[in-house]
Parts: sequence; C-alpha cells; structure tokens
Amino acid sequence: MYTIVEITGDFDRDGAFYASPWYVYRVPDKKLTRLLDGEYAVHIYDGAGKRLSVTHFDVKDNYRSFGGDPSETEADRKIPIQLFVRFDPQAAKIVILRGNEEIYTRNVSKKPPEARFTGLRENQTISGKTTITWEASGSGKLVYRLWYCRNDTESYILAYDIEEKSFKTDLTDYPGTDRGFFRLYATDGVSTAEAISPLINKQYKAPEIITSQKEIPSVKATEGISLYTRIFDAQDGQMTGDNVRWTLDGKEVATTNVLRTRPNQFTPGPYTFICTATNSAGLSTQKAFTFRVFGTWPPLSPPPAVNKKN
Repeated sequence: MYTIVEITGDFDRDGAFYASPWYVYRVPDKKLTRLLDGEYAVHIYDGAGKRLSVTHFDVKDNYRSFGGDPSETEADRKIPIQLFVRFDPQAAKIVILRGNEEIYTRNVSKKPPEARFTGLRENQTISGKTTITWEASGSGKLVYRLWYCRNDTESYILAYDIEEKSFKTDLTDYPGTDRGFFRLYATDGVSTAEAISPLINKQYKAPEIITSQKEIPSVKATEGISLYTRIFDAQDGQMTGDNVRWTLDGKEVATTNVLRTRPNQFTPGPYTFICTATNSAGLSTQKAFTFRVFGTWPPLSPPPAVNKKN
C-alpha cells in the first residue's frame, strides 16, 4: 500500500489545464501511474524547494470513442486526465509541466482537514432512504466524496466531489450488511481527511430471478425441456449450483440454474416448475415457469417387418 495523490482535471485544445479537486489516500501499488517518459510531468517539491519526485504522463484524446457531447464544438472539448502519483508527506507544492513549461501549480496546505460523521449510532439499522451528515473543517473550501461500504473490501460510491455536508441517498437497491459503514473523504484541494462512520446494519436483499416467461412455450415430448435462468443476488452476485432448486409438484428435479429434462419424460399436457433461489443470508425467491408438452408419448414404434412369400 502507498499514499498517493489522485490528480484529475481537463486539458483544453490550447494546452491549458483546469484542475478538479485532488485527493490523498492509500492504494495498492498497482494503481500508481508509471511512465518513464512523456510530454507532461508532475513534479512534487518540499517546502525548501527540493524536488521529491517526478511522474511523467501523456494526454490522450479518447473523446470521440466514449461520452462526447455532440453539442460541443471542437474548441470547447476538453481532454480529461486521472493520475495516481505517489505522495510524500513532506510535499508542499505540486507542479504540472509540459516539457519545461510550468502550466499549473497547486500548494499543499500545512494542516490537513478534519472530518467526522454525525447522527449515526453504532449498529444503527439504515433504511432505504436516508440522509448522511458530517462535520468538517480545514483551510479554504472543502469538497467531499462519500461511499457506502458493505465491508472492508466492497464499497459503492454515493457522492462525488460535493460541497454540502450532507447527502440524501436511497440504499434500497444496495446489498445488505451487518457490519457496514460509510467512508468520507474531505479535501481542501490536495490534503485529505478520511472519516469512518460507526458500524451500521442494512437489511439483506433476497435474490432476483431475472429470467421470465411472456408466454407458455410448447415443447415436443420427444425433445425434453431446457431452460437457462439468470439469477442475481445483491450480496452473492450471480447464483448457480446448490443455491438453486427446481421442483415439480413438490418434488426436486434439479439443483442448478439450468432446468433440463429427458426426452419422453413427460406425457402431453401443461407442467409448472418452481425455481427457488436462496442466498447466503437464507433469503429465498421463487418463480414459476410453465411448459406445455405436446406430441405422441411414448413415440410410436415402427410396424414390425413382414416377410412376403412369393
């Protein structure tokens, strides 16, 4: 793990740089920006003017491939960047250069911001719609990012670069937890405070059987029934295997997300199979799938051969 500064912003067509709020936090080594050469470079200096590090990068225009606004003119278009540069705690100034030309400078505050959550109790149960509040102080205007964390490794961004000290959200569609929390970053432009809320609970969600039937399919008795179902659980992800059961008239016929029957297994008529998906929290969802079997059962045997006498 390394402490990095996340540098974001936009370059215009004339090479001017428009910076977004930057954040300092810890990340795995693999997220670091690594270029041995490049037209641009980030230089980090300490308070005495000593250069602590240099990180090279290039500006690439991928605008036409993704997300372009067709109403913008060529002159209006800007090229976004996002860099993950190793950050030294002695840093006092960050400079972006193009070749030898200094095009942007941002000073690092001597005192980082402070932040803490308010209005949350330990092991509080959070309903779908809720307002998260916090207190923060620092030098200059502060900007915030907010996450819902189901655990230490699974998190979901709720708010990105907001200026208010509260955020209204609806957590209905997010996975449940019994040891979750909210994480907040508060930045003054570079220096960043991290706040962790008390542990929270959120009701677990039942699985969702996505596959559905718009009409009853007809299946030949000689072919058998085959159906692949997509089942998603907010906590467990895609579900297959033993967590999925198929029953017919109360009897189990399959334990996978694929229902498959043998040819000639059923006589002509309608059959309703019940698919039950159960997640790791023990919550279940059921959905019925009906098929109409038609044709001759069992298949007619060919007539016996007749030996003709001349």
